[in-house]
Amino acid sequence: PPSAPAPSPKGAAQVPLQPPPEAPQGPPPALPGTPPVADQALQDTANRLFATVFTGDRTVQELVEICKEYARQPPDSQEHKIYNAMIEILFAECKIFPKYGPKELSITGELFGSLIWHDLVPSNNVTTASLSLALRCVLEALRREKVSKMFRFGLLALEQFLPKLPELPPLCRMLQPLQHLKADYPTYHQYIVDILEAL
Repeated sequence: PPSAPAPSPKGAAQVPLQPPPEAPQGPPPALPGTPPVADQALQDTANRLFATVFTGDRTVQELVEICKEYARQPPDSQEHKIYNAMIEILFAECKIFPKYGPKELSITGELFGSLIWHDLVPSNNVTTASLSLALRCVLEALRREKVSKMFRFGLLALEQFLPKLPELPPLCRMLQPLQHLKADYPTYHQYIVDILEAL
């Protein structure tokens, strides 16, 4: 399959992790879109872990490594339940991503794409969290104006899982017609074209 291009400097994938304005002190409250979780302690722990990347105490990749470790644990373990809660909370937030500040959204885009790249998003899930929903969220962001913060979110997310695109022909077919992606990120666009031509 075609080789994935290196992330473009325009994508600014290396976003400095800085705390958002008025970062909460102490245990973070539940995020606005947080779904009900049977064990409130799981929700609190998940939110506390998310807060560490926004305060700069952890990098996105460090948080992803925690998710990978927790996901490997038995389904009935506390760690796996925390991982499930984190995924559910993140996906419940999708609908309010446009309300995030630019820095928060950049960090979230990197995290979102990294979870897709590391297969930490369930491909088949009857709940709100699923790979198809994740890809749709990225696609809709990339359809926005290229100067918008949501486009930046989509681009940052996409850059994290570029090598996975050959496994996702339907997404490639929907990305190919995006003229602003072709004009401003021709290397990415050509990579997508090459994937589709190789099918």
